[in-house]
Amino acid sequence: MLPPALRTAHGVLLEGVLVLGFVGAAAALWRAGHQVTGERLVLRTGLYGEVSVPRGAVGSVGAALRSVPGRGPRPVPGDPAAVACSAEETVNVAVRLRRPVRLDLGDAGVVMAQTLYAGADSVPEFRAAVMPEGR
Repeated sequence: MLPPALRTAHGVLLEGVLVLGFVGAAAALWRAGHQVTGERLVLRTGLYGEVSVPRGAVGSVGAALRSVPGRGPRPVPGDPAAVACSAEETVNVAVRLRRPVRLDLGDAGVVMAQTLYAGADSVPEFRAAVMPEGR
């Protein structure tokens, strides 16, 4: 048991560390959004990693609300050609690829992915950003 003089300092220090930890994790997740360049689509999950595919391999983008257990890039149970890439279990976007793309998911193994599931604030805005002009 701590002496009364140290209880306040201990409480403030512990709360400060917890608050800074939560703020740091939130900042890492908030700043690491998906990225679309002329050549690549990068689906990021903040602290948990990312998946990158050639933008030309993207065939279509649509809404697909589902829950996939886990966090970060991971295989979708029951669908060997699908990968979920999100910081939470719920995803709302499906990116269908024209051809299978080899993705190394680390401990989860290698997947020949034909569908990528991700989370986006706005499905129409995500689709407009990902799909090349004229498609």
